[in-house]
Amino acid sequence: MDEIVSKVKNNIESYLMEDMEHQDKEIDFILYNPNTKETQVLASNKDEEIILFAPFTKEQENGYMNVPEWDFNFDEYLFKDLQNGYEIGYMSVDVHYGLWQTIEDLYPEDLEHKDGVKKYLQYCKDNNITRDFIDDEFKMPIPDIMKYYEYPLGVVEQQGNNIVMSKNNFDKESEKAYITFVLGYDLLNDKLQSSNFPECDICYDTCSSLAEQFINSEEYKNTKYSTYEMLQEWIDKNPELINSFIEVDNQENITRKLDNGIIVIDLGYRREQPIALVQRGDGEYMEYVVAFNYRIKDNKMDWAYGYYYDKDLNKATEDFKKVIAGGNLSKTFERKEDR
Repeated sequence: MDEIVSKVKNNIESYLMEDMEHQDKEIDFILYNPNTKETQVLASNKDEEIILFAPFTKEQENGYMNVPEWDFNFDEYLFKDLQNGYEIGYMSVDVHYGLWQTIEDLYPEDLEHKDGVKKYLQYCKDNNITRDFIDDEFKMPIPDIMKYYEYPLGVVEQQGNNIVMSKNNFDKESEKAYITFVLGYDLLNDKLQSSNFPECDICYDTCSSLAEQFINSEEYKNTKYSTYEMLQEWIDKNPELINSFIEVDNQENITRKLDNGIIVIDLGYRREQPIALVQRGDGEYMEYVVAFNYRIKDNKMDWAYGYYYDKDLNKATEDFKKVIAGGNLSKTFERKEDR
């Protein structure tokens, strides 16, 4: 597979580089079907212009098809193909970032091809695609979706009503993710939600730091009891330490007018996912965007994906409020041609 994927990657990159229309595009991912030896290659640019090279596009001009931004989603253009036998041959870190946010946002209720999601999680596990790896690239809060990874038999065990990691068979990264999850959604949930800083990204970082502290404690080394039981005991013994982490002021000042033509109208979160309502451009070329998984760097903003509203601020504001209240926008533009 590696030889075929490498050849296809080189060919597509050469084509993009030599074509004036597509010089600003980069390959997002390459899928490979081991049964048919066929590949699918998705490429895009920062303006969210997307093209797809696939077996069914070979008869089209230049061998690719344009994918409308409003039509693209990972469920149909990635998880479906993984579920139907394709393997990941190559994937950019930008796509991993978008995928981790999307899975946290939509899995399991709003993603149809769940076996494809599981296959992607296995790929991450096998190739050391971790939260820390992605965070090193983006320096932005990102959820740890490996909590959805289905560990092989023997890695998890039942302790009363709790599912816990087995101390006889684990790696530190998975153990830390489990402890972080238990702290945030169970043992410290009430304390975190009543704190001065209940935002999901701050809570996650707090729990992750506490998980690291616990792993280095004497309680954690006690193998006579489950990790869950010893974590409870450690929390009870260290109230001052817990409070010192939870009460740290982590607020940031956000610049509202940015250098790349973005005006920030409002910001919020849906679970751990940062959401922004922004105006992009001005005058005739102005549009409103609900931007998912945004990041601000060097006084410029970009985002993993977004919903675009032309000049309809009322609709954009309505959808932004819906999202930060916990909803999703997967059907917000259905039958838009009839409106």
